[in-house]
Amino acid sequence: GLSSGMAHASLRKGLVISQVALTLLLVTVAGGFVRSLYNLKRVDLGLKPDNVLQFSIAPELNGYDNARSLDFFRRLEERTAALPGVRSMSGVEEALLEGNDWGSNVTMEGEPAETAGTHHVLRNGVGVAHFSNLGIPLLEGREFTIQDGPNSAQVAILNETMAKTFFPNSSAIGHHMKFGGGKGPLDIEIVGVVRDSHHSEVKEKPREFVYVPYSQEQSIGHLTYYVRTSQDPASLAGAIRKTVEDLDGSMPIYEEHTFVEQIDRQLSSDRLVAVLATMFGGLAALLAAIGIYGLLAYT
Repeated sequence: GLSSGMAHASLRKGLVISQVALTLLLVTVAGGFVRSLYNLKRVDLGLKPDNVLQFSIAPELNGYDNARSLDFFRRLEERTAALPGVRSMSGVEEALLEGNDWGSNVTMEGEPAETAGTHHVLRNGVGVAHFSNLGIPLLEGREFTIQDGPNSAQVAILNETMAKTFFPNSSAIGHHMKFGGGKGPLDIEIVGVVRDSHHSEVKEKPREFVYVPYSQEQSIGHLTYYVRTSQDPASLAGAIRKTVEDLDGSMPIYEEHTFVEQIDRQLSSDRLVAVLATMFGGLAALLAAIGIYGLLAYT
């Protein structure tokens, strides 16, 4: 009987030790997820998302052609910029931090013939003063202006990573490029270089990126606008909807929320994993505490 009792006691102790070890593992994993989420929320995105309202609009859904869309965007930007509380605004073809990307092969001036047209980079069409609007530092050259229109000479701005890739020992300003390969002319002049910023995801690493004026794209049927405000950005949503309605009462607005909310959406899956891991870790710790108490009370 004494031998049997000692064996049972060893089994109980072994079970509790295993339970505590598993609990420690779960709690450690949960702490790792929480720490990862904490770090993600403090990643330097290369831009300033505070006090920014974003919304998307698509004249192409109402049958607008390219010329009518550009005219609509121009009038919308003029009227929105005049609203009280609006500090600046800019539009982009591909919305930021929504998991989207758009890329093309490029040919750069001075590139070896055997590699011309083979380098794939990300791209986006952006509006006037887009970088100053979102707080992306301009390192060299200039931003796009209203003069960079559909009938003007084509221009582009590179991010810092792309400028260093193609022009490691010289300035990229004044050089020329084109999208695609072949023997066509390099008809796009590089007029600026900006610091790297996150485009698709919070967790992405810097990649080569080229920006062009959206007004110089062959077809532009939709834009996502970023409106920087001097007050709570959500308070301007009604005024912006009214502005769009005055221009075209049947024009739909979608994805209307603050830029900070969009970033939180990007992190929703990481937040869910951290919450679930914390819940399981807490439950395991509770069960381990009950097991230890039961063993001590029985002993």
